[in-house]
Amino acid sequence: MTHCISYPIRELDEDMRIRLLKQQLEKGNHKSTNNKEDKIHVTKAMKTDVTRGFGLILTRKCVERIKQAEIYPLGLQHQMTINERGEHIPKKRVCHDLSNNRDQGYSINQRVIEERVPSVLFGYTFLRFLHMIHHIRYFNPNERILINKVDIEKAYRRLHTSAKMTATDGSSSRPDTQRAWDECIQPIA
Repeated sequence: MTHCISYPIRELDEDMRIRLLKQQLEKGNHKSTNNKEDKIHVTKAMKTDVTRGFGLILTRKCVERIKQAEIYPLGLQHQMTINERGEHIPKKRVCHDLSNNRDQGYSINQRVIEERVPSVLFGYTFLRFLHMIHHIRYFNPNERILINKVDIEKAYRRLHTSAKMTATDGSSSRPDTQRAWDECIQPIA
């Protein structure tokens, strides 16, 4: 792989990174993931991510040995969605809290260098969509127009991040990093 996503963030100094890493390993995930019913949901979601290749199972010891590793707690969002009959039903969504440690100014969200993030244009999507429908109808007045709505909620998981950003890229050419990976990745049953 030669091209990856790299997020422009201000790096933590090594002592602070290690302190925050150990602190988060002790603290664990948010309370929203800790009751019995929610643990089942979180475990199922994590197993799905691992099975699909979006995540790896690592030991605590392994995480402590990965250069530049940072950990952010999981939370469980209780939301509503719509089923195939148009009924509102409850939904639980697992998410990482990238605002964790914001009180101290150390969250990923606070460390993003906004000036270096490319702008994204969403503001005119609906207008462009309406123009496209008009264009199709004008040139095809008697044809049926089919529209498809696609959920891209997890599309970001298909993108590869750089090793420097995630500190979890096993393709690193550094021998010490590769050795740590070889010793730490747990077999998936």
